[in-house]
Formats: sequence, structure tokens, C-alpha cells
Amino acid sequence: MVSPWEFRNGRWAGFDRHVQCRPMLSIANALSMVAAGRVQATLTIEPENEWDLAAGTLLIEETGGTIADAEGQTLTFNQPTPRFHGVIAVAATASQELRALLQAHADQARTKSKRP
Repeated sequence: MVSPWEFRNGRWAGFDRHVQCRPMLSIANALSMVAAGRVQATLTIEPENEWDLAAGTLLIEETGGTIADAEGQTLTFNQPTPRFHGVIAVAATASQELRALLQAHADQARTKSKRP
């Protein structure tokens, strides 16, 4: 699942040959779906507030999935600036290759978005 804005502007168009992308309406709902195994992953490189990620992060970790920011860094809560640089969450049932594929696409998208 990806954010509707990122989906509409074609940020994840390169995924078409690898995975099926669906827009998410709520990052909290998307994380709960990843934790439940209803979807394999969710990805965004847009800033996210920690209060929108906290419960979903716990659910994903408790079910054996992985979650990090879009740079691959562990989410650390209660920081002075309560925002993360995107999120990549992967269900415990997903393949290791999916996590690597998502990270590679996030890295590529971040590079493109930083260009003038």
C-alpha cells in the first residue's frame, strides 16, 4: 500500500512489474493491515507523524514484521521532532526480497525528489 498522492503522481510506477500497488487512506490502517498479514507491505517517503505510527509499529513488531523509516533507520519515538522521514513496513509473511525491493525503490525515489 502506498499514499494516494504518491500513487497518483507516479512515484511508484516502477513497481508495476514487481508488485501491485494500492493507495492507502490512512497510514495507521495500512500498518494494521500489514501486521494482520492482509497486505504484504506499505511504503511512503513522505513525512509521517509518530502518533500515527506508534500503535501500528507495535502491532507489526509483535507479529514478527519489520518497520523502519524510508532511510532504513529504526523508528525511535518521543523525539523532540515527532516526525519520521517516511516508513517502510513489511509483514512477517513477506519475502526478504520484498523488503530489499522496497528499500531500493524508496532510496531511488528520495534521490529523485531531492533534485532541483
